[in-house]
Amino acid sequence: MTSTKDAPGSRPGSWLTRPGSLLDVNAVARLLRSAMQPLDIDGDGIPDGPADTNAADVAARLLLLHSVLEHGRLWVAERDGRPVAAAIWVPGETGVGPGSDDLGGILRRELQVDSVSDVAALVGPDERVRPFLEDAMAAAFGAVESARLVLYGVVVDPAVVDDVDVVALARELVAPVVAELDDAGESAYALALDPARASLLEAAGFRRVDAVPFGVGHTVWVGRAHHRAPLPA
Repeated sequence: MTSTKDAPGSRPGSWLTRPGSLLDVNAVARLLRSAMQPLDIDGDGIPDGPADTNAADVAARLLLLHSVLEHGRLWVAERDGRPVAAAIWVPGETGVGPGSDDLGGILRRELQVDSVSDVAALVGPDERVRPFLEDAMAAAFGAVESARLVLYGVVVDPAVVDDVDVVALARELVAPVVAELDDAGESAYALALDPARASLLEAAGFRRVDAVPFGVGHTVWVGRAHHRAPLPA
């Protein structure tokens, strides 16, 4: 299924949405990095980002390759032939999702470390605050453990947010998978780590059903689409 917001060469702010493929992995990984919101988990005024940004980028590409494309769903929006946004759906099943043993083995091999803990030390925040985030994400995925697919994120290139309708873009990106799950009698769930992303998901048709607190003043927002995400007119 491919939908067009506008024909090529039309007004600024147009895009085309389509299923993602292997060729989109590097571009979507870059989108994840550019759209990442820094989190100050422990409230000390210092953002708690990945210990090794290069390792985090490798891990993002491996997640897209071995979890999202194989077992989840990836939809991208492109403009002038370049991906500018993506909706990333991961499998809810623990055996193939972000924390699965299979993906952990691939990460250990590619990052050349001995254990999953070593992977977390590279791609996660400092060990002082990492358990807060890990426990919260585990609890959030536990809250949606019956879901076949979970919306892990809608990311938009910061360079285009001023000249596209971000809400319409998000709705169009999530609509195909929400409709697929709705047709199967299943619920579509989504997670967000910061209020801005949660607000975008709410505008795209999701409603909060749970919130898992972590750190100082943070929550993992858990939402569910109660109806098909509406396509823009």
